[in-house]
Amino acid sequence: MVRHLAFSDAMRRIFLGLAALLTASTAALADPTTLTCHDDNLNSTILIDLDEANGTATVTYPAYTFMNNGYQRSVPESSSGTLKAQFDPKTITFDQPGDGGGSTHNTINRITGVLLAYVGTRAPYEQSAEQDRGIQTYNCHVGAKQF
Repeated sequence: MVRHLAFSDAMRRIFLGLAALLTASTAALADPTTLTCHDDNLNSTILIDLDEANGTATVTYPAYTFMNNGYQRSVPESSSGTLKAQFDPKTITFDQPGDGGGSTHNTINRITGVLLAYVGTRAPYEQSAEQDRGIQTYNCHVGAKQF
């Protein structure tokens, strides 16, 4: 009888330990966060919604206007849709498919807040010809209500 109780007590401790471990690992995941990311070279700001618990990212591009052959063109706000993202202690990475076979590989440094977007216009960045690829640098900050 004593042996049976000791085994039960040991099993109870193991299950409690596993429950505590699972609770701690779930609690360590960040709440959904919105980043405001600005590229000084392009004078462009994008929003990135991150959901670490679900492993996703969504990029929102603001509406903008530009001149093309003497005509003003308007582009409406757009979104990447929900993208699969990988979260580790130092970086967050996700890929965006592009038009014409291109894509953008995004890496956000969680320490500095710098987003590097490796853009390939006709193929993924690594496979693109020099004239068909580029790197955009954004400085990101956690979005907060301003008023």
